[in-house]
Amino acid sequence: MSTSSNWTIIDNQLPVSDNEALESIFTVGNGYLGVRGSYEDDEISNQATTHGVFINGFYETAPIMYGEQAYGYPYERQSMISLPDATHIELLLDGLRVDRNNGTVSQNVRTLSLKTGLMTHSFTWEENLSKDKIRVSYTRLVSHTRKHILAMQVTVKPLNFKRAILTIKSTLDTNSLTVHHSNDPRVSDINPAVMLNHTTTLESQNAQLMGMAFPTQGSKLTTLIGVLHNIDGVIDQSTCTWQKQLLIDEKPITFEKYACYFDTREPHKNTVLTAVETELTQCQSDGFDQLKTEQTNYLTQFWRTSNLHIANDYNSNLQLESRFDLFQLLQSVGKDGRRGISAKGLSSTGYDGHYFWDTEIYIMPFFTMTQPKIARALLINRYHQLSKSIQHAKHLGYAGALFPWRTINGQESSAYFPASTAAVHINADIMFAVQQYFYFTNDHQFMHQYGLKMLVETSRFYLSYGNWDPDKGFVLNTVTGPDEYTALVNNNAYTNLMVKNQLEFLTTSFTLEQVTSLGVTSDEWHQFKLAAADMFIDQTGDLIGQDDSFLNKPKIELTKLKKRQFPLLLHFHPLYLYQHQVLKQADLILAIALMPYRFSKKQQQTNYDYYEPLTTHDSSLSRCAYAIAGSKLTDQKQFSKMLQLSFETDIEDSQHNTADGLHTASMGGTWLAILLGLVHIRATETKLILEPILPPQWDAYVVPITYHGSQLKLSVSKRGAIVTLLSGDPVVVELNGKQVTF
Repeated sequence: MSTSSNWTIIDNQLPVSDNEALESIFTVGNGYLGVRGSYEDDEISNQATTHGVFINGFYETAPIMYGEQAYGYPYERQSMISLPDATHIELLLDGLRVDRNNGTVSQNVRTLSLKTGLMTHSFTWEENLSKDKIRVSYTRLVSHTRKHILAMQVTVKPLNFKRAILTIKSTLDTNSLTVHHSNDPRVSDINPAVMLNHTTTLESQNAQLMGMAFPTQGSKLTTLIGVLHNIDGVIDQSTCTWQKQLLIDEKPITFEKYACYFDTREPHKNTVLTAVETELTQCQSDGFDQLKTEQTNYLTQFWRTSNLHIANDYNSNLQLESRFDLFQLLQSVGKDGRRGISAKGLSSTGYDGHYFWDTEIYIMPFFTMTQPKIARALLINRYHQLSKSIQHAKHLGYAGALFPWRTINGQESSAYFPASTAAVHINADIMFAVQQYFYFTNDHQFMHQYGLKMLVETSRFYLSYGNWDPDKGFVLNTVTGPDEYTALVNNNAYTNLMVKNQLEFLTTSFTLEQVTSLGVTSDEWHQFKLAAADMFIDQTGDLIGQDDSFLNKPKIELTKLKKRQFPLLLHFHPLYLYQHQVLKQADLILAIALMPYRFSKKQQQTNYDYYEPLTTHDSSLSRCAYAIAGSKLTDQKQFSKMLQLSFETDIEDSQHNTADGLHTASMGGTWLAILLGLVHIRATETKLILEPILPPQWDAYVVPITYHGSQLKLSVSKRGAIVTLLSGDPVVVELNGKQVTF
């Protein structure tokens, strides 16, 4: 893959060995609808391909099959599924299909513009016998302003002939609804093709509109998909095919295709079919150029408040990689309070399209500090699932609420409780995001309407789950921390620290009077305070155990393992991993990254030096946390190395699984590494604290920050750091220890 400028990604090598990874990279979406960057006609390439069109939160269910069932195990799993693909177009020139069999394909290029949101695919085709040559260009977008719309513009330009018949076959393709079966637990295996037996044709008043209703069987959901072109053609509704023959002479031919994907759960004034018809007709009337203008304007506003500018002399791709990450986060995140952001965004069905704790710890900080309305919507989505979380905790035998480890609809979807349900830190992770959102926005209305109830119910769970030990204080036993190579331990340090933080936030930022309406009594309030004060944290020495037993286990010598043995989860039994000092990802180090003020400088250095050699970084969430924790401790070259490796997760396919989808948490975590690792940003209810440093390899960087509704710009160079108020009311900023009102 090559790049051009700091705003465009270009793939101009055909064939490429990692086409499916590139399809993930060239995904376009808007947080509701996502489309993988596959070719419009697979016969242009001889490479492996995985098509995909997804609606955030549209899923099928399937029974979870256990060899041995036990009480309380989840009985049903959810999986985001791929939908019929409206990008499919076949071209024929004088009756011959434009493909690799009938001609030669050259100058095949895919581009993705981060400024306009347009994905383009163009190539030159020369027919084998006549040597007639054409240049074909496809441009697609998924609209940020019309969230149901996928739009395409196709141009066919003759290069060396004067007259021919061009036949266009445009379909709503269902042939791509297949699943690649895999033993990798990170890959989905629910097959959406089985739904095809239950689809029905749309009966529209518009004879040129073709489409189908696509229902699921288990979840009882339906998506209506309609397709309309800007010129009339011959429609076969039974196969959802539109065909047109045109005379092509020396001038290019251009046509447009619009698809509307509408989840029937969405509110609408009339019937869903009427909504689909209305949106498509409006697109047809407005034209593709109008949609392009809207898209560019939307992204211009996004970059105005979100663009991270990096100037350095050691890695010219760093700027582009950072923008790519933020662009894909925007494309992946739900914005309506009813959808989250899945582990793979809208680029694949990897991890079944589930929402994890990754959202709140790694992804949400970017939106909290630059796009707070989106951050608010993410938290409201969690609030809408609170009632199911209360039921989940009750089913397990506890009070309060326990949020599911992995979910779409709010119900636990993981069959392996040691690495899911036992990871009770997820409550504190979500509440950490609530705390940060409140500090950065001062949104009291959100806390009153949504935040406090989540905070109280999840705190009740911890009082119920934990207990007082006469020697240690308040303890949390039989838990799993962020490191998934260790499970069911007592007093995971990260978990205890995060729960302590949550209880302190509840009892210091709010009063008993503010939560009495939620049923909190003075005795329960006292218990919250006592648990926070007595939370067991083993900090007797500089080296802190990841949990009560971790330091007593033997180590795995990672340097002696073969490269093919990674990731360890695919080559070692979980029990073997649990018995050793080995980490999949940052655990205690993540606590240091998020809350460095709870550790001495000596503790930070000692634990970084101890745990980093034990960490495989098999998780893409790992390196960004180590970059943050080590930013003030290690050689800055090590920080830059960790940061660069984190940036390259997808754009260089460093985990060798980008084909299975993008790593949204790594993208958010890389941005977080700069904000926590370089800017050392911290917000309180009354001021914004910044202690920026500049890596020696960097010349400068500029970070946009939104605090209490005011937009700020932090500029850091070798001359120092400057904060500028761009808009909004004056705010208090503590810059390198000096408090100033801007």
